[in-house]
Amino acid sequence: MTDRSKTQRTPSASSSRTGLLKEPHSARSQKTPKLKVPEAPEKILRRIFGTSHVFYVMTDPTKRRMIGSTVPAKVREYYNQGHQCLLQEDWEMSVLFFSRALHLDPKLVDFYVFRAEAFIQLCDFSSALQNLRRAYSYDPGNNKYLNRLAFVLYLQVPQLPHPQGTSHLIPSYWLALHLQGAFLG
Repeated sequence: MTDRSKTQRTPSASSSRTGLLKEPHSARSQKTPKLKVPEAPEKILRRIFGTSHVFYVMTDPTKRRMIGSTVPAKVREYYNQGHQCLLQEDWEMSVLFFSRALHLDPKLVDFYVFRAEAFIQLCDFSSALQNLRRAYSYDPGNNKYLNRLAFVLYLQVPQLPHPQGTSHLIPSYWLALHLQGAFLG
């Protein structure tokens, strides 16, 4: 009986060992779920309509409307944020938001003027001049832009550290005097 008990135990021990060995194999043989990537619209149409090309010309009008309305909405958002920064006297952020708005729609003349005002407050007169010149080039009939441009040109003259270095600013100074004289006289 002792021999039998040994032999009976041996297969159970060996089966438990093989059972342990089979567990990792069974875990590997299980299929891992694949990530589902959204299908391209062409594949979806082919799956639904088959080879009939009549339905492939369908366009989505909501996508066109979304593209058309996204840019003005972002421009309006950047304008509101830039104007809020002007009111809070946060000039750097104001320049940033007006620059973003102008990047989306460069023909917005007033945004150049607002950005120029922020540059004036930051004492960056050359950038202010550039923005005011661009605003004036888009709307040459507006005398406010020309007055502001003359004012910024006039502000540039006292920036020089030494009186000897003023020779290169004489044309700017004369232009400022000429522009101011055109409106005063």
